[in-house]
Amino acid sequence: MTKRLRDAALTVVALLFILGFESGFLPLYIDVCSKNPHAGDKECAAHNVSVYLLLTIGSIIDEHNGVLTAIFTAIIGYFTFTLWRSHDEQINSNYRIERAYISALGLGFNGTVQSLGSGTRSVTRFPGGPPNWVEVTVSNFGKTPGEIVDVRVAFLDGDIPAEPPSFAEGEIHYANFWLKPDTQNHSVKLVPIPGLNRPIAYGRVFYRDIIQKKLHSCGFILEITSADGSQPIRAPRAYSEDRDEPEDEAPRAHSALLPTPPPH
Repeated sequence: MTKRLRDAALTVVALLFILGFESGFLPLYIDVCSKNPHAGDKECAAHNVSVYLLLTIGSIIDEHNGVLTAIFTAIIGYFTFTLWRSHDEQINSNYRIERAYISALGLGFNGTVQSLGSGTRSVTRFPGGPPNWVEVTVSNFGKTPGEIVDVRVAFLDGDIPAEPPSFAEGEIHYANFWLKPDTQNHSVKLVPIPGLNRPIAYGRVFYRDIIQKKLHSCGFILEITSADGSQPIRAPRAYSEDRDEPEDEAPRAHSALLPTPPPH
């Protein structure tokens, strides 16, 4: 390391001196004076500039090789860290661009829902009449598939607390399917509306992206009305915001803890 460092430094200095001589900026010879330790007289002699300085620089490197090695090691470490950080930022930027972005929407309607077995249902909608069901749909506006992990739906009666109440076990509906990019308004859950004076439905859909398998969620809130089925309602941002979720928020059902393979 020390020999290589010395050779590199001497090569750089030699090139600089060649350029200096060629341009006429540096003289070819200089007088170097020193005091004779015996006679006490000052003695001077002409030395070739390039040879003298190269020997002097080589001597300095030999005497301080530990310090110079530490300095160059620190410089190399700094540039290595800079390259690593730039690479890490590029990966995170690509992830933000390519990951799945799921949004959820609720819609109230009047109708009947009949189970046909194997997880399928027959839905009959009636125009008019008070809504008795809430349909939750999801859309993927990202560039890669997202795994819908679960759908959580609950109801309020008129008043909207500043923080959304926690979902009870019976209000968490496990899903575990992959939603392809550019899919819009895919129905994921039908929930009956309870008998309340002024029902307000709110919910949150938990999902994972296919790239880093991180857990995210998106929310919705709507007021159930007799005229239009449902309509948007002013509520704190915590009800509808998109957010990253900690892993301890993952569903407690064993089958829903790990992502399932995406469809081929």
